[in-house]
This record gives sequence, structure tokens and C-alpha cells, in this order.
Amino acid sequence: EVILAVSLIVTVNITNYFLYNSTLSIMRENNRRAIIEQQNEYYVKQFDMIRENINNVERLKHDMKNHIFMLKSLYDNKKKYEYEEYFEEILREVEGKEKIINSGNVIVDSILNYKLESLRADNVELSVNINIPAKMEVSDFDLTTILGNLLDNAIRAVKETEENKYLNIDIQYKSGRLIIWFVNSYKHIEKSKIGNYFISTKEDKNKHGIGQISIERTVDKYDGIIDVKYGDKKFETMIILYC
Repeated sequence: EVILAVSLIVTVNITNYFLYNSTLSIMRENNRRAIIEQQNEYYVKQFDMIRENINNVERLKHDMKNHIFMLKSLYDNKKKYEYEEYFEEILREVEGKEKIINSGNVIVDSILNYKLESLRADNVELSVNINIPAKMEVSDFDLTTILGNLLDNAIRAVKETEENKYLNIDIQYKSGRLIIWFVNSYKHIEKSKIGNYFISTKEDKNKHGIGQISIERTVDKYDGIIDVKYGDKKFETMIILYC
């Protein structure tokens, strides 16, 4: 009976072990697919923006003769104000939809342009400074994981701020190091911590910290560093990847 009981316990433990590994593998695969779907969504948004600007220029070229005729007519009739307004409208068509970010790195531009679009309608002081090469030794998957989660957290915090809303983003590549620095306003934050991260203020407490843990695991792949500071209604995150 003792041998049978021990055998059953061992069998149960082995079964639990394989079930745990199987469940973990499924969760990782689902997370990988979710990140890839996000990447595709960012790319589509970026290409739509580029296509829209190209279409605006093509349409303007097609109608340019008529526009020049109208400008000449306004000028000849000394309608200075109407002339200037019409000219400004042509310039707006040429410029097309403004891209917030245009660093030359497709994945970074796609993520930031997609995420920061939601701040256009808010009274947010936005500052973005990026100096990176078109291609780095960081996978697109890992960049999406880090930047996507950082942006989600920062944008949520900024939108919850009642006044003096701001978000400063600085991304630099120097001597084999990718330095990502986010500084943003926030309303409040709980002081309890999970590892290097503060507990989220999101209503769904069952999901808090998931994004932060994803960032931490990704940074560990590059033997990187995460530094989080907060105070005086300012939240600051710096990440350094060695690549």
C-alpha cells in the first residue's frame, strides 16, 4: 500500500509538471502571437499614413493647373488674404497627415506613431527625441514588447492626469547601447512593488504587472538595466539594452 501510495504521488507530480510546462508553452505562444498581431497592426497604420500622403500629392499634382490659375486670379485681384489662405491650404495638402515620428527605423516609427495618435486630441505636451539606426541588434518582437508596454503605461498615466499633462520620450543608440527614457506626468501610484515595478492602478488587478514583467524578461535577454523613479507627480523609466 505504501509503495502504491508513493507511486500515485510520483505519478501525480510528474503529470502536474508536464501540465504546467504545457500550459506555460501555450501561454508563451499566445503572447508571441499577440505581439506579432500588434506589430502587423502598427505596420498597417504606418503604411496607410504613407499611402494617404502619396495620394494627397498625386491628387494635388493632377489639379495643379487649376490651383495655379486660382492663385493668379486672387493675386491679380489683389485679394491678399484669400491668396494666403489658398496657398496655405495647398501646403497642407502637400504635407499630408503629419507623422509624429520619422526616425527611419520602421518598427519604432510604426509603434510610436500608432500609440501617440491617441494623444492628438488631448492637451498633452509631447516631446520626442530619437536618434537610432534603421536596423539594430534588437529583434522587432522585443522592441514591440518593450515600447508597446512602456507607451501603454505612460499614455494611460498621462490621460489620468488632470492638469500639466506631458510625455517626454528619448531613444538613443550609442556605442552598442540602446537607451530608452520615458518621463511622464501621473496622477497617483501605489507604493507596493513587484520586482522593479510598481503595482498598476488599473481596475483589473488580476492583470496588473503583466506588461511590466514582459518588459523585465525582455530586458534580461540583453543583460540590460531598468531604472524607475517617481516623485512630484513625475514618473520616469530608463531602460538600457546592450546590443
